Amino acid sequence: MSPSVRSVESVVIPDLIAMEPFEFRINPLDSIIGPATDKWLETPGVLTTKKMQKTQKVLNAGLLGAMCWPDINDRERLQVCTDFVNFLFHLDDLTDDMDGKSAETVREAVIDPMDNPEKWMKKIERGEAHGISALALDLWLRICHTATPVVSKRFRDTFDTFFVAVTEEAVDRKKKVIRGVQDYIDRRRVNGAVRSCFALIEYANDFELPEEVFDHPTIRKLEDWANDLITWANDILSFPIEYERGDSSNIAMSVMHEKGLGVQDAMDHSSKLFGDVVENYVTARATLPSWGPEIDKMVELYLHGMEYWVIGSTEWCFWTQRYFEDGLAVREKRVIEFQRPEKAT
Repeated sequence: MSPSVRSVESVVIPDLIAMEPFEFRINPLDSIIGPATDKWLETPGVLTTKKMQKTQKVLNAGLLGAMCWPDINDRERLQVCTDFVNFLFHLDDLTDDMDGKSAETVREAVIDPMDNPEKWMKKIERGEAHGISALALDLWLRICHTATPVVSKRFRDTFDTFFVAVTEEAVDRKKKVIRGVQDYIDRRRVNGAVRSCFALIEYANDFELPEEVFDHPTIRKLEDWANDLITWANDILSFPIEYERGDSSNIAMSVMHEKGLGVQDAMDHSSKLFGDVVENYVTARATLPSWGPEIDKMVELYLHGMEYWVIGSTEWCFWTQRYFEDGLAVREKRVIEFQRPEKAT
């Protein structure tokens, strides 16, 4: 039998930017935090392969930080936030081909330094630890330096939950499991680490939402829906890469599998789901109660922070070369090409 032939196909994607009714801006500190975060990730033992180095070179994590935290003028806090998203992409690439056991090893190397910082400071001083553990410890100490204990805990707990989800995803990937749409949505809200990024909204703006406000049902719904918009937009725009390599963790692929649809119909259905979530978010936002002027200001900062993340992370997907060679052209034409193996002849 001859080798599989790969044919090029195309799919029209939704106009995500037009569907997101949020303000987009870029932090003017972009030119400073970008080079700094690239240098930070060059910690010994991190970018150990040429592939990792190439991926990092075209990522443009500094721009992502500037787009998602456009209002933060505290350079130190903005740098921490940007370093975290840079770290996240490295961890995503690192665990992408791992099985559950290997992913759990990565979790331990990241979370344990946060839970036992003194032990790891000594290990690093003795030269017994480096790489992602050193980065995790550095991030954690910088966050704890100015964040409240509650905000620090929110960050740590959501980050740990992210690793649990990544481990489950690794098991699914090895077994070639494709989740149903609602099951996928629930899992995606965790495995994208967006909740940790939302915790950094409080850190970056130097406030702490009271527990009764943070846990208010409408706030919880708004956070879930903002999370959906961020992760689904990423799914849609990374679809060609993930589909070609046989990944199953993608909203469009879950729709294809559950509803028996082709690529374009699944993309159109995903677009409808996306629009419904935008409508849900806007409607629910208008129903929030008042907790008084001081807390209401915090709530607005938190909601604006999530909305900056929605529009900023979507825009960034077109500006980085992680997904497209010319993302701005893709944004204009809204057509993306993909390949899939054909049956051997």
